[in-house]
Amino acid sequence: MFVEGTLRWQVTEDCPWDLLMALAIRDLAGLAAAGEPPLPRLAPALAPVL
Repeated sequence: MFVEGTLRWQVTEDCPWDLLMALAIRDLAGLAAAGEPPLPRLAPALAPVL
């Protein structure tokens, strides 16, 4: 398991080192949102519940 911290990535006993490095390089390169498609708008629009 990997733990995403606000300041650094932390290695836990079942986190493989190459996964940790891949996630760190992705974050440093700014590629976190490169492969994610934008979410479509909701239809119908949301209405507040009172």
